[in-house]
Amino acid sequence: GASLLALTAMQSVPTVEPGEPMLRASRGSRALRIAPMLALLVGAGLFFSRPAEPPPSDIKLAIGKPFVQGIISLFDMKVDNILLQKPESQWSHFAVGMLAFDLLIDIHMELLFFGAQATLASAEIDLLFRGERFGTLSTRPCPLGGGGKIKTQMAGQLVVDQLDVFQKIARAVVHEDEFTVELFSVVTVELRGTDNGCILRKDMCKTIGSARIPGVTFAKSVVLKGAQGFSVEMGALKLIDLPATEPAGKALISVDAKVTNPSSFELHDLDVFSIDIYTDDSWPKTERPAAESLGVKFAEVNTEAGFSLGKGESEWFAVQGFLSVPEREYDLVKTADVLNHFLTSRPTPLIASIAGSSQPFFSAAAKGAALRAFLPGMKHDFGGDTNIVVRAYIDLDVP
Repeated sequence: GASLLALTAMQSVPTVEPGEPMLRASRGSRALRIAPMLALLVGAGLFFSRPAEPPPSDIKLAIGKPFVQGIISLFDMKVDNILLQKPESQWSHFAVGMLAFDLLIDIHMELLFFGAQATLASAEIDLLFRGERFGTLSTRPCPLGGGGKIKTQMAGQLVVDQLDVFQKIARAVVHEDEFTVELFSVVTVELRGTDNGCILRKDMCKTIGSARIPGVTFAKSVVLKGAQGFSVEMGALKLIDLPATEPAGKALISVDAKVTNPSSFELHDLDVFSIDIYTDDSWPKTERPAAESLGVKFAEVNTEAGFSLGKGESEWFAVQGFLSVPEREYDLVKTADVLNHFLTSRPTPLIASIAGSSQPFFSAAAKGAALRAFLPGMKHDFGGDTNIVVRAYIDLDVP
């Protein structure tokens, strides 16, 4: 058909002999102008006579992975908030030396446009801190939208199997301004079609409706904010003496406190935290890090059950326990200095050292962390009760 059409086109172009009327030449010129149009038809005939192009599904398989890989590789992911809360069950992991906790991560990112609604399928993501792997984040599907600037959430369970590295990152959370965590996995990206807002051409949308693009490398570094020491503020101090049947030097102690948390982490289900309170051995200069300045341990206190710590400034909460001073002169003098400064309205630096938690995950993360705080002096001008001793027992031998 194409050959016959070409032959017809060639035959339709007349020649102008010398001496013929110009009218004949004019008709020939019109024929010359028609020839390119006929040639275009010839090209179209040749195009449609070639073997059929592969269907959109085949095209998708050929170019889908590089296309999606490019988008995943280029986008920048920023973390706004990480909510930690205990899972329904963590004891099966704890029994084999691992820790588990649930995470809900609020993130925002800017991607190139997919042209279709995309979802990052469930994945096992390796987590690394300064080049050392510390655990795996098992995520549920994470919606990516159609691209552009989006806010979304990544939910899953963190399983820690390298406790020594995990404790390093826990110290970074407590003390540093910011730090970086690396994420790596090979994931599947799901693309959805017309019923989910596909903006590709109609036949491609139909094909993409349930497409899964496997084998996409997901490698990201995210910068997280640390707590910068949590900025602990202490309030009122109360002592309640115990009966003579208790060992000497024992008394109930209650201290109010509040904590400022500027980090990326919202800590739920901390439950009962055990805290040892020390004098500050570097005082009055307080130049050395808190963990290197532990003086005399004079109190052991606990938070109430169900304790949690959100972002920003917390409300006042009470920690309660025992005043427990060894019966050594040095220890007694150092403890007496703390009480003397309090009674004479002078602030005293103390160090709160985390002894453990009823939750294994947080106990492993926080045990040994030391936070510096100042016990304020007693205020004498606000009115009301200014006594720190609520009850005292005195034994008298009267002959």
